[in-house]
Amino acid sequence: MIDEAKALYNMHFKMDVFNESGWRHIVDKHDGCLPLRIKAVPEGSVVPIKNVLFTIENTDPEVPWLTNWFETLLVQTWYPMTVCTISRAYKQLIARYLHITSDSMEGLPFKLHDFGYRGSTSVEVGGYYSLHLNIFIYQAEILQSAGIGGAAHLVNFMGTDTIAGLQLCRKYYSCEMAGFSIPATEHRFPLYF
Repeated sequence: MIDEAKALYNMHFKMDVFNESGWRHIVDKHDGCLPLRIKAVPEGSVVPIKNVLFTIENTDPEVPWLTNWFETLLVQTWYPMTVCTISRAYKQLIARYLHITSDSMEGLPFKLHDFGYRGSTSVEVGGYYSLHLNIFIYQAEILQSAGIGGAAHLVNFMGTDTIAGLQLCRKYYSCEMAGFSIPATEHRFPLYF
């Protein structure tokens, strides 16, 4: 993998910029495991603004450049955090008006239904791809945006037609069935007339 990354970046930058000795050090000294310590608030926590959500620390002074390379991956958490935060705000708003207008809060988990699959940015299915991150090629499993956003919605509500979110919850959280729906007609009947 190091040879592949070196060749790719030599072609891309038209010069030898790949830190081969640094990556070989990681392979030799750490058996290829990244000498990083990542700390984060527990997943699903409600965190006030202006707080650190996670930190990344290098545990090997021989490779001080390593932490910056993984920042790109870690900041991708913005998407599920944003979906979950907005979903939570809607849940609080709906709960407020349910309390005013209803005798029961029982239906709250189904008051916002997720049809987000139609608006998601990607529909790839599980597999592996090479992520070219700065000067290193990282093999990562594809997590489709529909599944990530769908799972984030399911933190607050149980109504969904985004099957990818259910699959993600089943695979990574061992949740047999995180959400539910009905066999609706979608837009078929209105389109017929």
